[in-house]
Amino acid sequence: FDVEQLRDTIYFFSESDYKIRICNAELSGFAKGLKERYQKMSPATVSKPQLRDAPTVFICHASEDKEYAARLYAQMEAKGFKPWLDKESLRGGVLWDNQIRKTIEEVDYMVVLNSKALWGKNIGYVNKEINAALDRQQQFRRGISFIIPVQIDDTRLLEDFKPFQAVDLTDPNNTDKLFTAISRDQQLRMR
Repeated sequence: FDVEQLRDTIYFFSESDYKIRICNAELSGFAKGLKERYQKMSPATVSKPQLRDAPTVFICHASEDKEYAARLYAQMEAKGFKPWLDKESLRGGVLWDNQIRKTIEEVDYMVVLNSKALWGKNIGYVNKEINAALDRQQQFRRGISFIIPVQIDDTRLLEDFKPFQAVDLTDPNNTDKLFTAISRDQQLRMR
């Protein structure tokens, strides 16, 4: 690459959803290392199913619920959805506030983990995410879901989410309820 072409390539990939690493190595050594890493990967990691027209799903959560959010992210990814989670999706150097606002405007769904920790967030960035989602919900016609509250403990639903049907995931093995709700709504949108 010449310098200008390299700069354009880096810009293209930095503005996309791809993760990119630049290395300075001989091609044969790079290929050998890549092959070794590929062979160490589990089959589940190598071939993830992708739903046709897979919906993108922003996982909104209080920081105290990050482990639950990470498990849900992995489960959604394994089912073929395109989940978005700050710890998984934000790349180094990105202006995260701008990226989060942009992502909320672009995703198909916003799943909000309703919990004791969320109730305790009188001040916090998660509230900014929720307010942005509530604004976006108004852009959809009635009957189309954008915000999907998810109960992850026995805490009552936040007042902002009273108009929405929540999905009960107090038993984390019931994630199929959430996947079904998203898939059904996706079908409604395609009519």
